[in-house]
Amino acid sequence: MTTFKVSKAAAKRLTDFTSYAKSFSQVAGLDEKHVFVLDPTTSKLEVYASGPQGFLTCKLDLTDVVVDPTFNEEIYFVSISSAFATSCDKIQGDEVSVAVDHKRENKLTFKGQGRSIVSLSPNVKRSPDEIKELRTMLDEEMATDDYKNGVVLVLTEDLKNNLTSMAAISKIFGRIGDVEISSNTLKTANELCIATFATAPTNLTETVYLQGDAISLLRDSKEIRLYGDDRRKAAFEAPGKGFSAMISFDASTYEFPTDAELKGYLPEASDEVEIEVDTTDLFPVLDAFDGIFDASSWRYKQVRIKYDRQDFPKTKELSVSYDDLKAECQQYLKAELVSDTSSLPSFQFTVATTHLTGALRDFISSSDKVRIKFSGLDITAQHGCAVRFKTDKLDAVIPKMVE
Repeated sequence: MTTFKVSKAAAKRLTDFTSYAKSFSQVAGLDEKHVFVLDPTTSKLEVYASGPQGFLTCKLDLTDVVVDPTFNEEIYFVSISSAFATSCDKIQGDEVSVAVDHKRENKLTFKGQGRSIVSLSPNVKRSPDEIKELRTMLDEEMATDDYKNGVVLVLTEDLKNNLTSMAAISKIFGRIGDVEISSNTLKTANELCIATFATAPTNLTETVYLQGDAISLLRDSKEIRLYGDDRRKAAFEAPGKGFSAMISFDASTYEFPTDAELKGYLPEASDEVEIEVDTTDLFPVLDAFDGIFDASSWRYKQVRIKYDRQDFPKTKELSVSYDDLKAECQQYLKAELVSDTSSLPSFQFTVATTHLTGALRDFISSSDKVRIKFSGLDITAQHGCAVRFKTDKLDAVIPKMVE
């Protein structure tokens, strides 16, 4: 029998590891059960969570490690990390004694200061080659030329916050979207929004892409290394948590539009209306629609915006409304006219506001004013299918909707 002691504080880190592994698994499909390997030479308990696209590991400090002299194999067991952490938590005292019974398929027994005993029977087998692969995977990957020639992105708190907002925009209809990161801008796109944000200068000298739903994994990281020919592999650590990770990103299912395509979506200067709105006026108007309409008919928080060249100079307001079979709401948005070259004196269009009032809200609110450009052209016409919202840092293109 092999025995060791682990502190409650160390076991608590395993609870954090389990929570992190759940988030990680949504991106990389990790196995539910994790491999624990006891290293008596370092008095560490190594924990490995792995899957087809990712790898996550941490090490727990141990004391009083006593290895069974008759047992000559690798000392490991396979368990759900939360079960190990919970077993430690159920034991009285600040330190937990753990016994590994090699004659009973490495059954674990947890004891503390009192008489309480908790046992786990992890009976999943792993071959010696599998254990060796887990323990050497990180070092072997770091020794490759791909890894060494990768690019390191420094993650400031501001950058992580902005990436998180961009990630929320990138995910739609269950599909994977990317966030593009360059030396001073972030960009993402899907069917409901194309957003570019001017961020504080990063340390990058090339453009890289992060999978949107993987960005939340970086919340405790200071940097991330992107490598491979297409920079779709990543390695990062969470120093405060003691985690190390590697992941391979899926290919994005949405391509960024080219500059020519984007130009075709947007109004032309020769046939457009441009207005300027106080950001403090914009959101109260859009928020007024919340809770009125059934989610099935108001999935994208769409509103109808009406512009009338004859009335606007007098009212300095845009009509903002929506109705369905059960409810209707009419609001008015204060605005200043910047220019009007529209070929139509009066028109209306429908636009989704789900990103405006959601992930883009903080970006827009960080500025005093937002300029909005639109045209009266049909949604199927070139230069007629999108509305542009622009601040000093944000440039967001929102498509018009067909009702």
